[in-house]
Amino acid sequence: MTGAFNKTGIALGVVFVVALGLNVAVGFLFGIDRPMESDAHYFLHLAGNMADGHGYVVKESFWPDTPSMRRLPGWPATVYAALKIAPSMDRDLLMRLVGMLVNSMAAVAAGAVALAVTQAPLAALVAGLLYALHPAALFYASGGDSEPLFALLTGAGVACLLAAKSARWAGAVLLGLACLVRANFVLMAPIVVVLALVARIRPERTECRRLVTMLLIFLVPACVWILRNHRVSGEAPVLSTLRGQTFYGGNNPVVATNMGYWGYWVFPNQIPGETPMADLARTKSEYETDDYYFRRGIAYIKGNLHSYPLLLVGKCVRAYIPIPWKPGWGSLGVCCYRWLLYAAFLVGLCAAWRQTRGDFRFLLIAMLGTNLATVLMFYGSMRFAFPLEPFLLPHAAIGVISMLKRRQT
Repeated sequence: MTGAFNKTGIALGVVFVVALGLNVAVGFLFGIDRPMESDAHYFLHLAGNMADGHGYVVKESFWPDTPSMRRLPGWPATVYAALKIAPSMDRDLLMRLVGMLVNSMAAVAAGAVALAVTQAPLAALVAGLLYALHPAALFYASGGDSEPLFALLTGAGVACLLAAKSARWAGAVLLGLACLVRANFVLMAPIVVVLALVARIRPERTECRRLVTMLLIFLVPACVWILRNHRVSGEAPVLSTLRGQTFYGGNNPVVATNMGYWGYWVFPNQIPGETPMADLARTKSEYETDDYYFRRGIAYIKGNLHSYPLLLVGKCVRAYIPIPWKPGWGSLGVCCYRWLLYAAFLVGLCAAWRQTRGDFRFLLIAMLGTNLATVLMFYGSMRFAFPLEPFLLPHAAIGVISMLKRRQT
């Protein structure tokens, strides 16, 4: 027992050191203190405003004096805590360092999940290293994006759910907090309920049903944020007012007919005939603008039901077939890695699916359903597919180990 514990500790320790080294190397490669861009800029802006006592507002928006509802609080709150600990440090640098640390911890969480699934320290080592080497994870951490925090929370949450019964409450809470990083993760609840109802018909899946109560707990953090947004807007349920913009941006004639954007997303201003957001914001609140865009997306789907299945195909192609739409060295590297990861996963799935513990199989199917529903509702991209990929790592690790053993024989 002590020997196995030592091997596990060594394996996860190696994963953390390698992951941290890779994150630091990538950070210096692209500029360790370069200014944050895109979503990361707004996350840092929110965290900085909270640290400066201005509240959860985005001054660089169309609604600068209203508490923001567009971006979820999970990642800004994490950066805010770091800003309070080190208030004098350069904020872009500090946010990047926090992202690197979080991503390194996510690699350890991936290893812990593989350990819970396989009970093999070697599988934990391989799974953790597979996450540490993931180019997309390194890119998101270096760019200050929220994906590594989501991977950490879901990985740690699943590891707790697969551990002793006393840790399942902690697992449910961690999964719930992940909903405050990526709003689409709330879809996990109805999908889990559906799968649990199906499992009731099959006695061999009784262990899966025991997870339902714990997974339903994860709705609590999302509900708290919905109540907060109700106080701001007077409307409910509102989890994020980026919903409408994202939904309409992924369901419109541009992404349906222009092969350069097929299955992807465009800012609504790029849709022919659409009113610019700046003009909408003059007469509409943040919530009203979000609702307007959502209704526009619904109207497009209803008016194009005959051709909509082709757009859904495009979304799946964009998300799950790792072929770069605009080839470059970086995108080609990510493409190759994802192909190898999927191949290793399929090998491991074929080799060990029947032997995999039932509760993890249940979680894997639920996460696949959640991810697929997100892609079909909104749009296809590597960024939407990435949250699923850490869940593939236990079987991918089995696949790698299996292939290495075959080469030795």
